[in-house]
Amino acid sequence: MANLFPQANNNIVPLDNMKKNTPIGYKRSLKFDDETGDFVRDGQNRIVSSSGIEAWKEWCIKCLTTERYAFSSYSTDFGINTRLIFSLPDRAAQELMLKKEITEALMADDYKRTQSVSNFEFNWFAADAVEVTCTVKGLENAEIDLRAKIGG
Repeated sequence: MANLFPQANNNIVPLDNMKKNTPIGYKRSLKFDDETGDFVRDGQNRIVSSSGIEAWKEWCIKCLTTERYAFSSYSTDFGINTRLIFSLPDRAAQELMLKKEITEALMADDYKRTQSVSNFEFNWFAADAVEVTCTVKGLENAEIDLRAKIGG
């Protein structure tokens, strides 16, 4: 009987041998539509892929709209702590904490794609709902404008 677990597999690189601080770059992914909650499909019902920059932008938006510490499937670095933010006494303190949390979350990217976060703008809908726009600079001078609804 043939061996179900072949011994010769030279393509596996142990994680410990990878350079930990080396940026991996932008990887293609499947395009996801946050409004429908499903993958984007073409006319033949095939899932559409996104470029590396688009995939990074989708990751950033997902990071901003995920409650930090709420899901064990994510690391403790992923997401922002909206419970803490919206419990602060005034909007100035909330906006300051939003800037801090967003910057920390995006800079904690395991692939080291995020270089800086700037140009924050806040559009408040309610006491616990805000639309945040910011500019994120990445590798190779890539720059994306993010818009995410947080809370509510």
